[in-house]
Amino acid sequence: MQGLLAAVWLLLTLGLHQVQPPRPLTVYEAYQVTQDDEHDDLIVDAARVWHLDPFLLKGLIYEESGGRPGARNPDSGAAGLGQFVKVGIAGLNHIRCLRLYHKFRCDLGDDEFTREKAWDPEEAVPATAELLAYHIGRWGLRVGVESYNGNKWKKPFAQRVLRRTNQLRAMAGLPPLRSHPRPRPAPFPSS
Repeated sequence: MQGLLAAVWLLLTLGLHQVQPPRPLTVYEAYQVTQDDEHDDLIVDAARVWHLDPFLLKGLIYEESGGRPGARNPDSGAAGLGQFVKVGIAGLNHIRCLRLYHKFRCDLGDDEFTREKAWDPEEAVPATAELLAYHIGRWGLRVGVESYNGNKWKKPFAQRVLRRTNQLRAMAGLPPLRSHPRPRPAPFPSS
């Protein structure tokens, strides 16, 4: 009994009763701890910049290109990790003009994304994140992922990306992402 009292007294005097449990990891920290592929540093950095789930960005990249920077689709001509096609490149440059200069068209100079840059992971991963963030912001998660693929109203691509994303999140001990439909705006009041 005296030994137990001495142990309690020691804990109280040393302040060990105030030890806090460790805080849970952020999604970015969980990603860095559990993912170790070649482009994972680029993916987590781009996801942070564009406020995306890094597991979602990786899921999309791996669904598009298998994580291979030299991937090319012979049918569509899609290139690189993000599988950029001409329309996607033009769309990304248009988004950049609007975001950077508030203009419909502009000369982006070095900021212009080109087909050559689509082959470079250090250019392609941030561009993929930027374009995905735009589509998700505009359409919501599921339709945003579909529209990244140029396929707004069909489900299979987004389902595959979300399945892969949730497998990666489960391996990191995180709950799955849910695909909530984009809320519809309220109808105009009738007069």
